[in-house]
Amino acid sequence: MVKQTHTSMENIDRVLREFGAGFTNILKLNTWYKSDGSNGDYASALHQNVKVRSSYFNRPGPASTGIPLDYLCFENMLNETEVVAWMESEEPEELGNNT
Repeated sequence: MVKQTHTSMENIDRVLREFGAGFTNILKLNTWYKSDGSNGDYASALHQNVKVRSSYFNRPGPASTGIPLDYLCFENMLNETEVVAWMESEEPEELGNNT
């Protein structure tokens, strides 16, 4: 899971940079991670995932939710991360102008 989490975070970084943004622009992360629940596996998987994700942010970092699931959409997939980011536009958009 650690390797896939790093890969996810590197992909998120690449997309953010394409828009001139970075990890400081992230407001919230939702992460779904694969865990079968055996022998405290949920807690262990969440701890591993949080430790890696947290390493990409300055404290306190964005709001974050981790959701354990028995499976994800692909067999080898161990986690999936959704990011909500915000940045100010350099040029204000005109609202209500449909011309």
